[in-house]
Amino acid sequence: MPALNWSPRRILFTGVVAAILTMTLTVGVRLMNARVAERDAPARADDRRLEDLQRIADAAVEIYKKDGSLPQTLDDLQKKARNIRTADPESFEIYGYRVIDATKIEVCARLSEEHPGGVPGKDGRRCFEVTV
Repeated sequence: MPALNWSPRRILFTGVVAAILTMTLTVGVRLMNARVAERDAPARADDRRLEDLQRIADAAVEIYKKDGSLPQTLDDLQKKARNIRTADPESFEIYGYRVIDATKIEVCARLSEEHPGGVPGKDGRRCFEVTV
């Protein structure tokens, strides 16, 4: 088998080609990951919104157990509860909160995708009734 003649020029050329191929592959993988993340972003944002609504409902239930009545407004709830987010983290729109009767509330958020449960609100939000 004949010996390969690796001149400095051939070594430099091989290194440059290898670097270009590595950069091309890296950029391609990053673009694919960005597209996947972009595609999943609405679902993740809705998951955060639904989690916020759940925390609001849980806080209202805890306050009801402690005080014997539901907070009448989201501001009242926020004054008595800790660690709840009352606005959408992306649009900064305040979530809906309404006392229906002595033991029922409704919480609402504008969702990007269709979700099971809840009912469409008058303002395009998805609303969920919670009984304490």
